[in-house]
Amino acid sequence: MKVLDDWFSRKFSKAVHGNNHGTISLSTLSYIRVHKLVK
Repeated sequence: MKVLDDWFSRKFSKAVHGNNHGTISLSTLSYIRVHKLVK
């Protein structure tokens, strides 16, 4: 799932630089949900 990790890393860095807390929490929830499904 390297591609997925890269995609999330880009989203996280974008959200952090944009200082958008809503985006960060939403991305975090999606990230956790996806990783639960993957494992």
